[in-house]
Amino acid sequence: MKGPQSIIPDPDQIVDCTGKWCPIPIVDLAKAARASRPGALLLLIATDPAVERDVQAWCNATGNRLIGITLTRERISAYVEVGIQPLPDGFLSATGHSSPGEGK
Repeated sequence: MKGPQSIIPDPDQIVDCTGKWCPIPIVDLAKAARASRPGALLLLIATDPAVERDVQAWCNATGNRLIGITLTRERISAYVEVGIQPLPDGFLSATGHSSPGEGK
């Protein structure tokens, strides 16, 4: 695992994006984060190799904390702690992806 070499507790929610491609894993992670309490631990499971880079950028841009990433041949598991600041609607990543329904 990249990041702290400690035991990570069980997540409060699992966001399974197996078989989904960019930007869906980050969109789904952002939705889960908005619906969660500050301090909640989310586990994003994905098979899109871009998720490793995207989740790091999204956490940096949104104030959520990336606890660690585990890479295997089959999947990427990213552990994210929901930040204190609420995420504004329509703001999902540093790459300019916005949420569906933005501007409604």
